[in-house]
Amino acid sequence: MDSGIASLILGIMGIASLFILGWFIGLPLGLLSFILGRKAKKRGEKYGTYGMILGAIIIILFLIMMMLAVFVVWFWQ
Repeated sequence: MDSGIASLILGIMGIASLFILGWFIGLPLGLLSFILGRKAKKRGEKYGTYGMILGAIIIILFLIMMMLAVFVVWFWQ
């Protein structure tokens, strides 16, 4: 099974759904993309690296979104 392509597809879907559907769909897709990409990279698959990078970007974007949400709620009061 080509898990590198699967991780790449999950990463693309995760970035799109992070902004459209929210974190409850985007974050699990990003985590799956990162995990599958890491396994594929160990096997030497080319697309595993891309999936792993997309998964990391999704996780970083999620953390930034959560920090901004906490910042806005904290200073809104």
